[in-house]
Amino acid sequence: MINYPYSYGSAEESDTNTTGKINVTGTATVTAVPDTVTINIGVVTEDENLQKAQKDNAEISNRVINTLTSFNIPKENIRTFNYSIEPKYEFKDGEQIFKGYTVSNILSVKTNDIKNLGAIIDKATASGANRINSIAFSLEDNSIYYNQALNSAVKNAVSKAVSIARTLRVQINETPVKVTEENIPTAFGEPSVMKAVLTTPVMPGQITITARVTALFKYLL
Repeated sequence: MINYPYSYGSAEESDTNTTGKINVTGTATVTAVPDTVTINIGVVTEDENLQKAQKDNAEISNRVINTLTSFNIPKENIRTFNYSIEPKYEFKDGEQIFKGYTVSNILSVKTNDIKNLGAIIDKATASGANRINSIAFSLEDNSIYYNQALNSAVKNAVSKAVSIARTLRVQINETPVKVTEENIPTAFGEPSVMKAVLTTPVMPGQITITARVTALFKYLL
């Protein structure tokens, strides 16, 4: 076995002892512009009275939801990601002092309206949202791009096998006898968010989709 990015096996013992194996890895990458974004928008309220903190949070959250639906975001695309109630304390001179309650309601919002994402964020905060985080861009259906990468990965594997065969000066069957697809996670580009006076600009960047296969070829000695 030679330690290259690929590997090939020794000649396989067969009835005629005339064939061997080459095992290679093929990889390919394509990029795509995302068409979907999921963002967490939260409302956090505080008060010494728990009922008051909950009431304020509910009122503000409803305003935020109404704002989101005004952008034609379906209500089924708005869900509660996290809801929590926590007591709030301060420490003074080594003493724990109760200061009230913190109520958090974090909404997960999914939309295809990426071009208006900045306006959605601005309007949501104007409606009372005070937590914006976890902006994640994705593709509604990445199968087309993945299949493109997969096809290129197989071609890459064939090219490697042929190159090895030429180096060994053996005749190879360019149709693999076995192809195994490997799972590669999709890489999402980090969004760039900048503060502005009018509308918050958000640039989604690109999504990298990678496919990888291992392929087994036979060659004649």
